Amino acid sequence: MPKVYNTRKQRARELYERLRRGPSLSPHAGRGTYTGLTVAEAERQVRGWLGSWITYEVIDLVPELKHLRGKNAKDT
Repeated sequence: MPKVYNTRKQRARELYERLRRGPSLSPHAGRGTYTGLTVAEAERQVRGWLGSWITYEVIDLVPELKHLRGKNAKDT
């Protein structure tokens, strides 16, 4: 029976959709009050989004990047 879920093609499509949507930036800094979105806070949120959703999926989907698996993203 052919594999119908979690294929490279499906994961690539999902990754593409995540990249098109981009990160959800919140001006609320986790305190429940509006504090404005500073450049530093936006960078922190984007780095978190990249680290949790994007970086490892790209490494897994692009064969030339397999050697980076398990390394810290800052080392690249």
